[in-house]
Amino acid sequence: MVRCGEAAAPGLYVHIPFCLRKCAYCDFASGVYPSGMQAPYLDALARELAARRAELPAPFATVYVGGGSPSSLDDAAWARLRDIVAAAVAPGGCLECTFEMNPSQTTAAKLSRIEGVATRVSLGAQTFAPELRRTLGREPADPAPIERAAALIGGRFRLNLDLMHSIPGQSLAMAAADIDRAAALGAGHVSAYALTIEEETPLGAAVARGEVVVPDEDVQVEMLRAARRRLAAHGLVQYEISNFARPGEECLHNLATWAGCEYLGIGAAACSYIGGERSRNEPDAARYIARMAAEGGAVCERERLDGRRRAGELAMLALRTRAGIDVAAFAARTGFDPRVLFAGALRAHSAAGLLEVGPERIRLTEEGMDLANCVMEDFLS
Repeated sequence: MVRCGEAAAPGLYVHIPFCLRKCAYCDFASGVYPSGMQAPYLDALARELAARRAELPAPFATVYVGGGSPSSLDDAAWARLRDIVAAAVAPGGCLECTFEMNPSQTTAAKLSRIEGVATRVSLGAQTFAPELRRTLGREPADPAPIERAAALIGGRFRLNLDLMHSIPGQSLAMAAADIDRAAALGAGHVSAYALTIEEETPLGAAVARGEVVVPDEDVQVEMLRAARRRLAAHGLVQYEISNFARPGEECLHNLATWAGCEYLGIGAAACSYIGGERSRNEPDAARYIARMAAEGGAVCERERLDGRRRAGELAMLALRTRAGIDVAAFAARTGFDPRVLFAGALRAHSAAGLLEVGPERIRLTEEGMDLANCVMEDFLS
């Protein structure tokens, strides 16, 4: 498992912004675009990868294809995407290659096309409850496509299922039932996220108008605690705040990101971290295509992270994981002893029972996991 301070080969993130429809809760860089944009978008991806590959010349250890919904691409574009990813990795392949897929768009033909390149498929389930799927704007409301997709994936790829809790109208029993169904489908990895209500989304507007009610804070905390217990009972161990896996099925790409390893992001809105600099691409897909064609690049933001700022970010990322901050590795990498650099935050949060501070490792307690954002912001300030 990758830990803070370890050297690791870089990762590649490929962003596909296309969706068949926009979900009610989503504020990601995605949308419903004309099918005629798919080919020029993939041309732009290939051009960007070729232009930026020298920034990270080492072979990619992991690849993550996310969105949006990559599986919303038509057959020709899906085949082209597979070829772009295959060309990006070393001849012997990489340690892990994940493709995100929408269950209703997961077909035997699409899975066959990515065999030999993908090692892992991540299905956006969110919930199995039809009434909650309607609240989220997930179509179809019927959860049967999730089960069909999981059956198709079978033993061909490692399977992750994305679940949400704290959905308006969701009870503790409904959240528990989602976990049981995910485990029954053979998922070796489950990402269980609390729904964030974004004001600018249709769901955010419905909450503001009082049309739907979000579970109160105490219920949300209990859902998170219950998720940890129930997933553990199914053999899925928490290794990060929102991520659970059977031993050996952790997401290596995300582990490398939380360890502060370098990665290249290509596509609209994709972020990169290379040589101490974080950058972000043009978020609008049409403008991304135009800039790649006219300028050969589409970066719109750059930020250098040095010294104390980078140390704070590395600490925040490490605290997301169960392993926490490895004191010796952190000092070797940043030049700072975390027990000295963050002395005030460590005293306050350990006294409150939110942090466990030892001579070799600093990590969140069970209660700290519930209040992780409050703890981690003090490491960034």
